[in-house]
Amino acid sequence: MVSRRRTLPAAALLLLPLALAACDDASPEPADGSGTPSAGSTEPSTAESGTAEPTASEPPAADGQLVEGKVLSYHLPGGVEWRTNVKDFTIASHRDGTRSWSIVGDEVTMHAGSPDTLDAVADLAGVGDRADNVPPLARVEDRVVQGVTGFMAETETRIRYGSKFHLLVLTWGTSYDGQYVILEMEGPPDDPRTREWFDAVLASITWK
Repeated sequence: MVSRRRTLPAAALLLLPLALAACDDASPEPADGSGTPSAGSTEPSTAESGTAEPTASEPPAADGQLVEGKVLSYHLPGGVEWRTNVKDFTIASHRDGTRSWSIVGDEVTMHAGSPDTLDAVADLAGVGDRADNVPPLARVEDRVVQGVTGFMAETETRIRYGSKFHLLVLTWGTSYDGQYVILEMEGPPDDPRTREWFDAVLASITWK
């Protein structure tokens, strides 16, 4: 399924659609509607909404398949098989019985006039947009990843084909060396691997 994202101001590049692997075990519900300065090009900074500090004990870094991007590389969680599809962005999916997870990494080139703030990256990632999530992705405390501050956002719903699915969606994003960088994971909200694997992927990032 292709997920829509907001459009940045005209000076910015439109983000290519974010594809996500479907979770077959999720139960749909009617989609009735109920229910900051950036890290900069190479230096971390304090975000506009809240501050971020490195955690006292960092999670173990993922040590699986290496994914190479323009300004960063990262590893997928080890010990399980991931199916990867690399085009203009990278999507990796893993299935365990009837449960499935997806990890998406995207980089979008910034152009002259592109806003260099975490708020801009969060808007690009669809934070606050009810088109794909109700409730929408909501920002939580910003997070420092390998010296670079990024926003964090999450929700527990994903709208597809007019129905709501109970999925934990975790998103981290920043700007770095002329690129908007967004990493997103979705998976079963009641499975601890969803958060553990996302934390491990972030801990494995190497900036170029």
